Amino acid sequence: RLFLGHGNSHHQPPTLSPSSRYTANVRKMTVETCTGVSPQGWEQLYEVDVEDEHGSLQVSTQNIPSAATFVKFKIKSGWADYATVHKVSVQGKSR
Repeated sequence: RLFLGHGNSHHQPPTLSPSSRYTANVRKMTVETCTGVSPQGWEQLYEVDVEDEHGSLQVSTQNIPSAATFVKFKIKSGWADYATVHKVSVQGKSR
């Protein structure tokens, strides 16, 4: 779960640009957002099917088409007995 902060003093969540994820052995992942001041009331934006790279680094980038205060990435299944997340990058702009 990533806290992105509040966009301004009126608690407007920042608008987001594409997110990048560096993973290994992830097969299916969901991306959820929340716009509140606390991480409650999640909305699933989409589900991602990640290609099998046979244990090598998987790099994927998707748009997050909404404003959000929190972003959650859930690993739903993997290609092996384990899956790893090496780096997640999400950038936003105050509104």
